[in-house]
Amino acid sequence: MLKQHASDFDYELDIFYTNIEGEAINKVYASVAAGVDGVLANPAGFTYNAYSLRDCLSYIAPPYVEIHITNIDKRNIKSVMSVAAVGVVQGFGIDSYFVALEAMLRLLKHEPYQNR
Repeated sequence: MLKQHASDFDYELDIFYTNIEGEAINKVYASVAAGVDGVLANPAGFTYNAYSLRDCLSYIAPPYVEIHITNIDKRNIKSVMSVAAVGVVQGFGIDSYFVALEAMLRLLKHEPYQNR
């Protein structure tokens, strides 16, 4: 569905999955080197303690938007990753991904993003 959204709205989307923090960090740096405009991520298990990934996302130039299918506040879960994000979308089920994509596209279109 996300790939179809990208096709419908004429942007490129690369989907990457890993449960290994070092692989996620390598992917972020490789994407930045390749000229990616933004990073969207559902940190899942990384939500709790991925301090290295958080630091990586804090120091890259493209904006990062964090996504959660469920409302993690309602579940009393604290994300260590969210401080690196320009925004967090949560609690809308699979639609959280589409809300985050739309927010990123609007951010990139209307406001030239500058490194924090």
